[in-house]
Amino acid sequence: MTHLTSFSLKRWLSLLLLLIGLNVTRAAYSGTATIDQVLSYSLNSNNTATLTGCSNTLRDLVIPSTIEYAGYTYTVTEIRNSAFANCYLLESISIPASVTSIGSSTS
Repeated sequence: MTHLTSFSLKRWLSLLLLLIGLNVTRAAYSGTATIDQVLSYSLNSNNTATLTGCSNTLRDLVIPSTIEYAGYTYTVTEIRNSAFANCYLLESISIPASVTSIGSSTS
């Protein structure tokens, strides 16, 4: 194998490993999470989170502007439709300025 061929092969192998690594990293960003068994979120690949539900034992809810999950920080930007449907005791909600979209009470 010539020096030039060896260099090209190493270059392509490095690129392939980088692309595979990017795919694995991307998968770590999305999914669902429940924080402190109280709030449920959908985690998005762009490091944002959507509040999807809450515990039915909450009276006063303070939604954080960011959450930490699996070593990543997510900005809470949305509240999904019917996120509070099962929160029968809820009396007050504090929503951070980071939330730019709030769903309706129906699905």
